[in-house]
Order: sequence, then structure tokens, then C-alpha cells
Amino acid sequence: MSTNSPDILEAIRNANTQSGQFGVTAIIAGLVTSVVISTLVFIVFSILRPRHKIVYAPKLKYASEKRAPPPVDDGLFSWLKPVWSCTDEYLLDRIGLDAVLFLRFWRMCRNIFICIGILGVTVIIPFNVVVGLKTVSGQANVAKNKYSHSEGITKVSPLGLLSIEGIVQQYLWMQIAFCWVYTAIVMFWLYRNYTGMITLRRKFFHSVEYQGSMHSRTLLVTDVPRPARSDEGLAQLALRLKPQNVPYAQAHIGRDMGELPVLLEQHEKAVKRLEKYLAVYLKYPDKLPEKRPTCKPKGGGSRVDAIDYYTVLSFQYIINNRNAYKN
Repeated sequence: MSTNSPDILEAIRNANTQSGQFGVTAIIAGLVTSVVISTLVFIVFSILRPRHKIVYAPKLKYASEKRAPPPVDDGLFSWLKPVWSCTDEYLLDRIGLDAVLFLRFWRMCRNIFICIGILGVTVIIPFNVVVGLKTVSGQANVAKNKYSHSEGITKVSPLGLLSIEGIVQQYLWMQIAFCWVYTAIVMFWLYRNYTGMITLRRKFFHSVEYQGSMHSRTLLVTDVPRPARSDEGLAQLALRLKPQNVPYAQAHIGRDMGELPVLLEQHEKAVKRLEKYLAVYLKYPDKLPEKRPTCKPKGGGSRVDAIDYYTVLSFQYIINNRNAYKN
């Protein structure tokens, strides 16, 4: 190795010196702000939850008995125990597989950061502090905001002592060892989480509800041969291709609807306009207005009777829809 190549630790120190050290006041201010905001949100939610159940627990009123969450008391922190004690199997029947997997992912991230944080606070940070103080002969100037060199003595900032900045080469083995430890922790939680996901997916796919749902028993077939592009032709094709022990209920060929979706949308708009004029005209059935509501036709011209116009227009769209469907 060339003697002119820069030392990696020195490069880190120089980069931190040039970009400016972390300010202790800024770190503490950010931490305090985050803790205060999180605490306020937690308290506000705990106060509003029992008073606005239609917002925070709508399924208690609208969901079926099977989908409804467990009842929670109106106490300020009564929701903590049910949330903490809910199992994945319990949630699977109520919120579905995707939501459970989403919650498992965030739970995995929480566990990873808890393990890494505990090891970092109890092992790495004390090691960095001890070695950092040792490398400056126990005379570190914690009031400095950056590294400086004076008479062979290196001075570090308070936050610099907690990081790798004060580590010299002969003590770098701890950082390297914990890189492997952290990697092992991440791999362990990834393996545990994804094996749990596979188990949940298998349980969900074998459940009675999933097996009986239409989407789980529907197969999309593309590039159907032209002679088989009908309901009867697709059914005959399915009889030849499917295994003998797999029955099927129905076979339907998808069709190019052409202008039909547009015509249906136009018909719906015409009906809504007709209902609007009828609602105004028939607001008082016992005392109808002398004049019926009027409107201008789409093509322009003089105003016409709105009820007659949209009645004819809606029937015209119905005829057009029927012709488009036949074609």
C-alpha cells in the first residue's frame, strides 16, 4: 500500500472538520422537540379517542361482528393493552393479510433498531468515549466543536467522543466486529419476519373465506385463439386444458366494449340532470309551479323544457347503449 494514501480515520475527521461538527445545542433541541411533539400527539389521541369513536373506531359501528375490533373501554389509556396483546392470527380475520404484513414489517424495523440501539448505547458508545479520552491523554477539551491539533494533542467535541472520530487504528477492531454483529441482527430479524409472513400467507390462502371467494377461484387467460373467443368456445378450451380433478363453474370471454363505457357515462349524467330538475319542480307536489324548468340544449339554440329534454336524451342514450352492446 502506498504511504501517500490517506488514512480512512483521518479522512473521516477531516470531512467532519470541513463540514462543521454537530452542535450539541442543536441535537438537544431536536431531541426535546421530537419528544414534546410525540407526547402531545399521544395525549391528544388518548383524549379524543373515546369521545370520537366514529372517527377512531368506525368498524365498531359499521363492520360485521367478525370484522369488528374488540371493544375498548373509555379510559384514557385503555387502548394500549388491546393494541399490545393483539396477535397476528387475530388481526388476520379482521383487517386482512396485507395490513397484517404491513404491521409485521414495522414491528420488524422496531425490533432491529431496539437491538442495535441497546448494543450501541451499552457497548459502542462507552467504548468510543473511553478510547477517545485515552487517545488525547485524558485531556480532551469537550468544549471544542471540531478537531484541532496542538502540540501533538488531539481535541474532540462532546459528540465526537460518542462517535468513531476519536478511534485510532489499534482500537478499530471493535467497530469492525460490531459491523458483523449488526449484520447478524438484521439477518436474524429478516429471517424471523419473513418465515412468519410465509406462515400467515399459507394460513390465509387455506382459510375457508379465501377458498370461497370469487377472486381466489378466477383465472385470467390471455391470447385466446380466435375460434375460442366466445363463452362456449372458452368453455370447450378449458375442458381440454384443465386437470381432470379441477372443476370450473363458468367461463366468460372479455369483450371490447368500444364506445359503450362513454355512452353509459353520458346516460348517467343525463339522468342526474333530469333528477335535479324533477327535484326542483316536484319540491311541493301539492302546489306545482306554473312554469316548468328550462335549459339550453347541448347544440345551442333557444331554451326548451328541461324535464322533456333530459327525458328524451336519457332514453336516446339507452337506445345507443343497446346498439353499441349488440355490435
